[in-house]
Amino acid sequence: MSGAELPASNNDGSGSSSVELPPRPQRSQRIDYHFLNGGSDEDDIEDHIRKKSRLDSPPGRLESIGPEDSASQLHLNLPTPSESVPPGSSRCFTEAIRPYKSHRKARIKPLNQWLWNQFRVSPLPGKQWRPRRSRQLLEDREIQCIHCGWKTTDSARATSTTNMKTHLAKHNIFEKSGPEDLGEGSSETKQHSIASIFQSRAEHDTRALLEQNILRWVVTDDVAFTAIESPAFQQIFKDLPDAPLPFSSRTVARRIDADFDRCRVQLIDELARTCSTIALSLDVWTSKNHKAILGVIGHWVSTDFKYQERVLEFSELAGSHSGENMAETLQKMLVELRIEEKLLTITADNASNNETLVSELYFHLLEKYNSEDSKLPDKGRLRFQGIDSYIRCLAHVLNLIVRDILSRMKSGDHKSAIEACDLLQGNKKIGRQSALARIRIMTLWILRTPQRRQQWKVTCQANGLNDKFIEYDVETRWNSTYRMVQGALQAKAQIRMWIEHQNQFPPFSADDWLQLQQLEMILSKFDEFTQLVSRRKSQISLAIPIYYELNDMLEDAASAQGDFSGLSSDITSAISAGMKKYKKYYELMDAQDAYYIALVLDPRFKTLLLDKELGQVTAPKVIRSIKDTLHEQYPSKSSLEQSTSKINQDNKRQSLEARVLQKLQPQVIQRSDIDRYFEEGVVTVDESVTKDEDWLFGWWRTHNDEYPRMAAAARDYLAIPAAEVAVERLFSRGRDLLGESLRIQAEDPGVISHWYDRLEYLYREHGFEPHEIYNWDETGFQNGEGLNQHVVSTRQTASIATGDRGETITGIECIAADGWVMFP
Repeated sequence: MSGAELPASNNDGSGSSSVELPPRPQRSQRIDYHFLNGGSDEDDIEDHIRKKSRLDSPPGRLESIGPEDSASQLHLNLPTPSESVPPGSSRCFTEAIRPYKSHRKARIKPLNQWLWNQFRVSPLPGKQWRPRRSRQLLEDREIQCIHCGWKTTDSARATSTTNMKTHLAKHNIFEKSGPEDLGEGSSETKQHSIASIFQSRAEHDTRALLEQNILRWVVTDDVAFTAIESPAFQQIFKDLPDAPLPFSSRTVARRIDADFDRCRVQLIDELARTCSTIALSLDVWTSKNHKAILGVIGHWVSTDFKYQERVLEFSELAGSHSGENMAETLQKMLVELRIEEKLLTITADNASNNETLVSELYFHLLEKYNSEDSKLPDKGRLRFQGIDSYIRCLAHVLNLIVRDILSRMKSGDHKSAIEACDLLQGNKKIGRQSALARIRIMTLWILRTPQRRQQWKVTCQANGLNDKFIEYDVETRWNSTYRMVQGALQAKAQIRMWIEHQNQFPPFSADDWLQLQQLEMILSKFDEFTQLVSRRKSQISLAIPIYYELNDMLEDAASAQGDFSGLSSDITSAISAGMKKYKKYYELMDAQDAYYIALVLDPRFKTLLLDKELGQVTAPKVIRSIKDTLHEQYPSKSSLEQSTSKINQDNKRQSLEARVLQKLQPQVIQRSDIDRYFEEGVVTVDESVTKDEDWLFGWWRTHNDEYPRMAAAARDYLAIPAAEVAVERLFSRGRDLLGESLRIQAEDPGVISHWYDRLEYLYREHGFEPHEIYNWDETGFQNGEGLNQHVVSTRQTASIATGDRGETITGIECIAADGWVMFP
């Protein structure tokens, strides 16, 4: 209502021309609508005739709008009710408050508009729900994420959007806090926040960055979640001006879980975009706290020929370690990541359950492919072929060959070394032992007690020698025997000096040192091969060259020829035993196409190595089989269509003479790039180039257009790992997370020392080995009561660990988490 529509005085016969109001304090003044209506509670006649549109601009306000006209300055322009209003004045209260009313009724952009833009909303006819504190029934709606299949409903969320925001965080989508997110028409909001937008945004970014860095620190350095609740840690942020305090340990756990879910979604998307086929490497490991962990790593080459390696699974394996159980767990992972049809090979060690694993998984996948309701996009072409797609870890094969060689040389093992040390502890003779066995016993004897460690250092330092300890041989650690022998040869003078001060060990003779030198020369070859396949990007293309060179080395050593002339008879007979193990795994390798396809994909080799090693009769057959497999797996239909299209484009650009000559001259048949690649010669690559682990991927990236089908094969086969070393690295870090570092030991170190002294006495008293020692069963331990026997061996376990009694626990676990100790 404009100012002209309001009467200046009251004409209803009340006899009062104005309304006198008591003055109010300025701070609490409010608009007197009774006064605005001329002192009457009745509507004016004009109010019943016409209502002026709220969108109409106030009359007489055509001039430019200044800062004083903003809603934030409104209270400065409103007159108080005690002010007199001159008749006919164009400045009136309704005009003054009109911008406020217009602002209030204007359609404001919802604050969560960014959130609803990420969801698809559809009604659910027939379903109704009642919001809290409301009697009205509303039609229920289904809310589905546009990025994935996640769903919720209005009735489930109960007007809350927290779960929707939490879900979007998994897609790395968060609310923006910039000026563009402010409601339209909210001049007051803009006026008040324009000076603080950048400050609030900076505070939000700083806090988000701080939280992200804390999570990264906790995950990267394996920090306990409770560390951020430490008063000393909290004080760091209290001392920083305006620094937000870090969140609680429970929040850390929730954030890490949410971040894992978000990374999982990103991994699925990355696999869908960049992965044509994928090779897996896996292993099962039992941690120190008796958790069976299945580790799976995926290997593939992206569309731009970049090698990719991701941890796909690292979870506790429920149930037994059987191949059937592992196959079921692995298939669930493949379904979750949507890579069933992309699986090419599985690299694992030579355990028998892995053969069952690949066979069971193949039958599961084959059954799903043949089912009528199969939704796999590449149905009918299953790349994974079970046992034929099982790549046996080459590093593990090398270790098995070495163990057979050492076993034939009677070099002893960890068990025999402990027995010998127990004899020495009782001042008894250790008997006749080989040079390698005596080195192992001596190394264990020195490292067994702090006193002997100190004695070794004092002896070495007194003679000006290096006091470094000899690395002890660990059976489960590849090449540890080689490093122990190498360390003994380097510490020959130290060993001689130390033995002079001992009466338990006989000195090493010249023949002993000669045998150790010859053995070190043999083991150095295996160490070289193991290091080669243990590279972070181990390529299966190197497997066949390693097998061929290993065969030549073993044959020369067994016959004491070439570099191995002069080997002792003990070593040559041991090498012959290792050759039998080699032939077993060479035949398994020879039956698989993946090794040979990967070999010819190295442009330095192609078929040259096969021609030399297999001879004129066998080599052509193998090469023909490789080419047929490649033609079958990578048909030329799409390639021919691309070639025809390119020829047509070239014809349009050719001159008249060139087109006439092309008709007169014989047509050149387009040959397959697979055949051209095999017919062309090998490529010479400088050694400085091959030092880069990615050089082979780079070569195929450069020649992708020249050999499109062979490049597709390179993307698939060159990603296959020759060994499961990547999983071993993963488990090495897992030992920090799931190993003894998580156990809570007794507070008094003297108690633990006494406990071990008692255990060592029982070794000698009852004649048990450390790995045979068991203590009270699970029930007795929980009740704080032991069995009648003080020590239980594995031979007695069957009569103790019955179904109602539970499993037995090892002796070291008799130190409880609260520090209570039950002595053996």
